[in-house]
Amino acid sequence: MIRSLENILILSATLPITLGIIELLLRRFMPIDYRPPPSELPNVARDIIYQPSDVPGLDYELVPNMETQARGVWVKTNSYGMRGNEPGQPTAIEW
Repeated sequence: MIRSLENILILSATLPITLGIIELLLRRFMPIDYRPPPSELPNVARDIIYQPSDVPGLDYELVPNMETQARGVWVKTNSYGMRGNEPGQPTAIEW
């Protein structure tokens, strides 16, 4: 019993140290370059399903109350410009 408790304590002490070392090595030798979203959308998407946003830091958003097909994908938005049903509406379940 004491031996297994010692093993658990050793593991709980060395695991965070090991993970920290791995994190530092990955950050040093395999950095990730984050790219901002494109400021210019393709004309098809920009003209059909997106509109400029009034929210600071958000360049564009979906057009509200829209139902169309863009790039082979069916897109339907509610009055808030979100995909899906209006808030408070029951969702139909298809069996």
